[in-house]
Amino acid sequence: MARSKKKNDLTLSEDILEKGMRVPPQAIEVEKSVLGAMMLDKEAVGIAIENIDETHFYRDTHRKIFLAMVSLYDNSEPIDVITLSEELKKRNELDDIGGTYYLTELAASVPSAANIEYHLNIIRDKAILRQLIVVCNSIIKSAYEEGENSEKILDIAESEVLGISQSTRQKSYEWVKPLITETIHELEKLHGTSREGITGVASGFHDLDNILAGFQRSDLIVLAGRPSMG
Repeated sequence: MARSKKKNDLTLSEDILEKGMRVPPQAIEVEKSVLGAMMLDKEAVGIAIENIDETHFYRDTHRKIFLAMVSLYDNSEPIDVITLSEELKKRNELDDIGGTYYLTELAASVPSAANIEYHLNIIRDKAILRQLIVVCNSIIKSAYEEGENSEKILDIAESEVLGISQSTRQKSYEWVKPLITETIHELEKLHGTSREGITGVASGFHDLDNILAGFQRSDLIVLAGRPSMG
């Protein structure tokens, strides 16, 4: 699947909302816990990528760290303070996020990745609320402008809210690049250990082995014969 998604108003909402008197919905400590969990457990990285993208984070600092983690994950590289620091250096963003000290703080912010799904739901919920506020503010502004048709505003409002609803649906998928890498490694392993083109268990029948390359682990083998054949 494609890596980059169309940027929605989640990224813009922080700038817009902070101009007002009220603090926008956010959960900074939860964001830190999720990033810390991703540094502790590789499986947690996959879970996070399935449920959110960088726009769900309120802090721009956390968005940059998340994207750096995703890049390391896509390249099957370990994610820790050292590798993450190097990745952020390549992007000229290490100083922007607070340096190695902040990454170390994140790594120590959570004892385990056990609650990451619960924390991800909180981040998603806060992001949706911010996006709804932005959409509602836009609708209010349009309603106050002279000459705006009410039906047109209703259509826009319906479209915007529907867009938020569709973007919140959770999807379960795996990134193509890690799967391809894993498949290539498996094929190389089979090629290195194969015996005369046999990558599975030899059947003893030469012609059959030429076709099947032996019996494979994923095969369902059914042996049968005609009646009265002994």
